[in-house]
Order: sequence, then structure tokens, then C-alpha cells
Amino acid sequence: MMVRALAYLRAGQLALWLWVPVAEGPGRSPPVVLIAYVLVVGWSVALFTVGIRRNGIPTRWLAADVAVAVVCAVVVSRAFPLGEAVSSHSWVLGPICGTAVTVAIYAGRTAATAAVGLITAAWLVGTWPATASPNSLTVFADVGVIVVFTVVAWFGGRILFQSAQQTDAATLLALDAQRREAAAE
Repeated sequence: MMVRALAYLRAGQLALWLWVPVAEGPGRSPPVVLIAYVLVVGWSVALFTVGIRRNGIPTRWLAADVAVAVVCAVVVSRAFPLGEAVSSHSWVLGPICGTAVTVAIYAGRTAATAAVGLITAAWLVGTWPATASPNSLTVFADVGVIVVFTVVAWFGGRILFQSAQQTDAATLLALDAQRREAAAE
């Protein structure tokens, strides 16, 4: 259930940007932006296909997702003209937040903290030129978005996983009691 929810989240994050090339034409964005977008869509399909089949996302796939997010945060953000990397013309923020959320749910606390720190630093490196534009505060607000979404996902994931474990334990107790009652009869 969790992998599917994260897949829907990533699909939504990527789909939200499609209005830009449709409304303004694909020639409006630098080629690296469009190429990276297509590659990230393909990567996301592969990541979540594996995750759904394995009922979880393996650590090496999480690490690769973080690497993709870091590269996109720097390379794609730097491809935009001044100030546009932190505007609606950029598709990068949503999916890198999605990566941070995925890592927060599936990695341990230390690994998730390191990965989110790396993603956040990459976002700052990629969008730093925008601090010289009227959108300068957006760079730092977006850092807050990455961190807040990650923290909320971490707490929410822990609550859901603990609830699932408690439900499994209660089910086992009920089945055991049922077996003992049947044996006693």
C-alpha cells in the first residue's frame, strides 16, 4: 500500500509540470530540462515497478533515487534562466520532495537524514543563482518545503508501520486463541 501511495505521489508531482510544455510549447524550456524530465519519468516507472513487485523499495534503489534527485536538483535547476528554477517552469522540486519522502519512509533515520541533507544541499547549489533574483526567498522557502514534507512523512510512515505491526500482532493472538478454543472443543 505504501509503495503504491508513493508511486501515485511521484506521478502527480511529475504530471503537474506537463502544463508548461503544453501551454508554452516544448521549445520554451532548455533541452536538458525536457530530456531530464523524460529520463526521470522512466526512472520513476522502473523504481516503483520494482518497489511494487518487492513490496518495498530496496536500499540500493533508494540510493539511486537520491542520486537522480541530486543530479536533477543541480543540473536541471542550473539550466533555467535566472529565477526560473524556483518558478512553476521547473519540474524539479516536486520529485525531489518525493524522493525525500520515499527515503524518510523506507530508510533508517540516519540514512534518511543524510539523504535529505544531500538533496537539500543539491537544491541550494542548483538554485543558488536565483538568490540574486526577485525570487530569492523562494529558494529558502523551498528548502523548508523539502524538510517539512520529509519530517511529516517520517512521522506518518512510523505511525502507519506501527499500526500495521499492532494489527498483525492482534490478528496472530486472535488466531492463536481460536486454535486453542477449537483444540479444547
